Formats: sequence, C-alpha cells, structure tokens
Amino acid sequence: MRRALTGGKRQLRLDLASPEQAIDAPMIKTYINGYSANDRVTEVIVEKLIGKSAFEGKSPVDPFCGVWGTNF
Repeated sequence: MRRALTGGKRQLRLDLASPEQAIDAPMIKTYINGYSANDRVTEVIVEKLIGKSAFEGKSPVDPFCGVWGTNF
C-alpha cells in the first residue's frame, strides 16, 4: 500500500513551525520539523540534509497527534 501511495519513491516531509502535521501524511516515513520558520533554522536543516552535520534529538511532541495507525 505504501509503495502504491508514494509511487515506490523515497519521500521526506519537511515542516517549519508545525510539529503536528505528520498526521496529514502518515505514509511518509521520514519527517523533519524545524519548529521555527526563520532563516537560521532553514540553513541548519539544509546543512543536515546535505550531510554537513547529523540529525540529533527526538520530537518533544507527538507529530501523529496520538492517532492509532499513523506511525506504522
């Protein structure tokens, strides 16, 4: 099912300042939230995406809003 929804391609969702949005796209396995929509946060996310630094940490909120089945 996931392959059919994504066309078999890897997908990533990036949100700025909206940590609870993963519920809108549960088929996407990689979810990045910057928690703030400013230039510095955007720069850091790009650095991480291109491998200049590692992603660290864990979401302090439930991006799936506690809805069963959205994070399988």
